[in-house]
Amino acid sequence: MMKKPLLLLVFIAVSVGMFQMYLASREPQEREVTGLPWQVEILQDGHTRIFGVIPGQDTLGDAIRQLGKEYKTGIMVTAEESVALEVFYSRYTAGILSGKLVLGSSLDKATLLEMINRSPKTDYLGSGSRKYQISQKDLETVMASRMTSITFIPLTGLDKGIVMSRFGQAEEMIEDEWLNTHYLYPSMGLDVTIMNQGKDLLQYVAPESFASLREPLGNDGGP
Repeated sequence: MMKKPLLLLVFIAVSVGMFQMYLASREPQEREVTGLPWQVEILQDGHTRIFGVIPGQDTLGDAIRQLGKEYKTGIMVTAEESVALEVFYSRYTAGILSGKLVLGSSLDKATLLEMINRSPKTDYLGSGSRKYQISQKDLETVMASRMTSITFIPLTGLDKGIVMSRFGQAEEMIEDEWLNTHYLYPSMGLDVTIMNQGKDLLQYVAPESFASLREPLGNDGGP
């Protein structure tokens, strides 16, 4: 006579447990957000990976395959005749953040000037700069060139508290002649710049190339 109530209790307990498991399986699972600007992976060979790409190692073609095809490219010449090739994303989502993304190339000035001579179109910008379209003939060379830098310009402004909480204590903090504050992280190849005027930006290079970010700032700095 006691077996039936006992079996009933066991059946109820099992049913309740299965129902709870069913409800738990239907709850939305929290997914880890990836691709954020402060998620800098330091690789065994000393390089870093940001946004899924590796400055100083990946080609521009590699980077574009990872970052997406919604980009523009051109050779920029400033009013001071500085020349650089850029791959530009006008809207890039880094995890939960949006902003602009610019990739730099290893192509030297002499090569870029040759490409300018073959450019089918020139755009004159309001700043006095010029942008040269890259010819079809030169696109293969561009895509095969080494990606040397990443610049991310977030839509949301930064401050010291955000920088320190996300990236940690900077090795140096430097205020440049335009009163912009640079937070320097050599091991990550990173310069986080809070601009006195204009949009803040984050510049990434291979750690071995960090001098290209540090040297223009001069000798004044401190922790």
